[in-house]
Amino acid sequence: SVVEYLYNQQLGTATHYPLPFSTPINGHLEIAYGFKDTQITKDQEVNIQIKGAFSQNRIAQNEEITPGYSIVNVNYSSQWQFGKWNPYLQIGVQNIANTKYYQHNSFYRAIDIPALGRSIYALIKIPF
Repeated sequence: SVVEYLYNQQLGTATHYPLPFSTPINGHLEIAYGFKDTQITKDQEVNIQIKGAFSQNRIAQNEEITPGYSIVNVNYSSQWQFGKWNPYLQIGVQNIANTKYYQHNSFYRAIDIPALGRSIYALIKIPF
């Protein structure tokens, strides 16, 4: 798990505003579970990631407060074995609840474009 906290302020102004686009307190927690190897699969793992940020209330002049958010990602990965052919498979869902959220330090927030919604991906690596 990771937690980030940034505190800053502008010097030379009477009100000591924070710097523009200052990141709010945010964090990332990942929980993983590995499965036993089988004849076909090796290194199987399922992980759940929880990412979030508190609302950013310490804002610079002409900035708007950004609400907090939390999103959940789920991923599965595995190495497969079919004779000499050993593909790697990874599938997952990002932002599983399709949460609408804004990142405070994104220029898109100012024009009311939220971060990406739910996305589903699949990756297959085939060494040759």
